[in-house]
Amino acid sequence: MYRYRRMKIKSQLMLAMCSLLIGCSSNQTKEPTEVVFTFGETAITAPINENSAFASTKETDKEKVQLSGKIQKQDADYIVEVEFISETKESKARHSYNSTVLVKADEPLVIGHLEDDEFIINLKR
Repeated sequence: MYRYRRMKIKSQLMLAMCSLLIGCSSNQTKEPTEVVFTFGETAITAPINENSAFASTKETDKEKVQLSGKIQKQDADYIVEVEFISETKESKARHSYNSTVLVKADEPLVIGHLEDDEFIINLKR
């Protein structure tokens, strides 16, 4: 009888510990791993490094685009310092965008316009 109670208490204790561990691990959110920036039909992705900075360059026959910046966690959101530069090769036109915005992860955010094109930023997990 004593042995049965002891075993029952151990089982209940193990169940409680497992439930606690599962509950704690499920509340942890994954941090963003990359920044996606879209300007009109152009999209560029930059990985976020361990210093919370990001940078990427993309070059095609028609244009060269650069994306760089830094992110900082602010409660459940992120403060993103972003710099985007687009240069067309044919007409030598250059567009640049520099801003600091508050972004939620995995929620695309329109952060500016140029003529009919939108600047959209998204933090991907």
